[in-house]
Amino acid sequence: MKIKVFSLSFIAMICINVGFIFLNSCQTKKEKPGSVPPENKTDFIFSGSVKSTKGAAIAEAIITINGKETRTNKEGAFKILADSSNRYIVTVKKRGFGLLSKVFQKPIKNRDFQMQPAFIATIDPRKTNTIRDLFSESSCVGSGNFKNLSFDAEYKKIPFVYDENGNLIDFGWTPGMKSVFDYVAGPAICSSGASVTISANSIVDTNGKTVTTPVTIAITTVDLLSEDGMPGDYTYQNGDKMGAMVSMGAVSIELYSEKESYNLDSKRKATAKLNIPVDPTKLKF
Repeated sequence: MKIKVFSLSFIAMICINVGFIFLNSCQTKKEKPGSVPPENKTDFIFSGSVKSTKGAAIAEAIITINGKETRTNKEGAFKILADSSNRYIVTVKKRGFGLLSKVFQKPIKNRDFQMQPAFIATIDPRKTNTIRDLFSESSCVGSGNFKNLSFDAEYKKIPFVYDENGNLIDFGWTPGMKSVFDYVAGPAICSSGASVTISANSIVDTNGKTVTTPVTIAITTVDLLSEDGMPGDYTYQNGDKMGAMVSMGAVSIELYSEKESYNLDSKRKATAKLNIPVDPTKLKF
């Protein structure tokens, strides 16, 4: 599968409609780390902390909400006054971790955001490189979210609803779903890891100059069952039409050095070949 990559940091998702979404950076208004917004506007304050999926606090993570920016302090905590809106796009970035981006309908307070560690490698951009996420085989955590639930107890919570003729209305969750429930409620089920192949001499710096020095690549196979794994809220807009997507798999990739971020050469229409494994839980369903 070949795709054109136009942003230095992007998320590629395989959905039911086999669509790809690229998240680009934008102009932001910066606030001082740890600054406290005016208390008379507390209704629009977002607050919380950023941690890795292993539980460690992440300092200096960049939080962007509707164009305003702040950073987490050394404990991973943040507080930011967001612009009044009926839709808040919260993006969290930190080198060494997969991109985190969520959508909320109102400001959220005291929420823990979890970032998934990336597999990091150094490549020679003068050569063709293939990099696979080796972390994903052991680092996924989402599929264990239901381990404390009982299928029988949850099944009994479904109300019995009958039509006017006394027939039971079926909502689709039948006892036959028990094997799927047990599969998801068991130990974490990890994919084999996404991979990307980048052609030789196709990486450029911010000035469009071909990069010849070593490049760091961070690749993260998104854990679909982790609460903060998949970016967005699974909705899409096509013109005036709104709909919902079901993802089969996703990957986050970033190219950079100590001093700057890199891109694929759009002038030469450079491409990268992605291999995104279908999430094993989706296969079970």
